[in-house]
Amino acid sequence: MTAERHVYLVDDDDAIRRSASFMLKTSGLVVTTFASGVDFLSKARHLESGCVLLDVRMPKLDGLAVQAELKACGIALPVIVITGHGNVTVAVGAMKAGAVNFLEKLLLVDDDVAVRNSLRLLLTARGYNVDLYAGGKAVLESNLVGSSQTCLIADYLMPDIDGLSLFKRLRKQGWLGPALLISGHFDATLEQRALAVGYVQVFEKPLDHERMLDVIARLKVAV
Repeated sequence: MTAERHVYLVDDDDAIRRSASFMLKTSGLVVTTFASGVDFLSKARHLESGCVLLDVRMPKLDGLAVQAELKACGIALPVIVITGHGNVTVAVGAMKAGAVNFLEKLLLVDDDVAVRNSLRLLLTARGYNVDLYAGGKAVLESNLVGSSQTCLIADYLMPDIDGLSLFKRLRKQGWLGPALLISGHFDATLEQRALAVGYVQVFEKPLDHERMLDVIARLKVAV
């Protein structure tokens, strides 16, 4: 009998808790969610062995304070820090306190060079590091297996592979990151199909950049 693998997700954003919990459960993990660091710490001593996914910015007690309290109490749960406001100071602080990893990456896939360049400029101006791909097949060859450090932003219609098929094949390869779909052919049916396979959000072209930035920040993925 295979032992259960526990993940403890601590994030004050209900939408993030629901979407991340769904993705983790589909990978066979047992997920317990907490809406605050205070709530998590009140139960931490009695939890089964597992991994903590910990947001940095939360009210009352932020993620780094929660992490420090775990260490001070001798609770040896490995921690992965997740944040929409990543920077070197936060990353170093988290690692020094014992974080296993710090989620950081945006992966942009679109065959339209104008879209790629405009989004790259927008996202890098906000402090994100962005890897660009002109098609899905190159992404499939880029060794993302097992990686949860990348947030995928993929176009729906591309010459080599469509965005939905790309997402499903990446999942089969073991990639675990969140994903956003963009499309110039948006309709309710496409949105339903995208959400059903695991995309977090679908954006219609021309893109609402501020809305996209807000969703990326809420995903707590940073670079």
